[in-house]
Amino acid sequence: MAITNERTGTLNLHNSIKVDDQIIKSQTATIDLTNPTKVDIQTWNGSLENFDETYKKNRVSIRNEMANFEDYAYEVQDKIIAEQQRNLEE
Repeated sequence: MAITNERTGTLNLHNSIKVDDQIIKSQTATIDLTNPTKVDIQTWNGSLENFDETYKKNRVSIRNEMANFEDYAYEVQDKIIAEQQRNLEE
């Protein structure tokens, strides 16, 4: 009889972009810790009553913040891959 153990997991990163303290966009990045080359980034619109108008007035800044979060998620992903690689080499 062989006893084995397989652990799996994910790392979830969240980002809320706000305008005047109201969420205009939300983002989630999910990194598969078993295979960290897999990352899934999702984006949702906030539920502001005047979303279209607010987004239009602030879209450049909002898009920059969205891109910053994606860069952050990929940096975290790279660190996880590097750490796993170091562990394999030991």
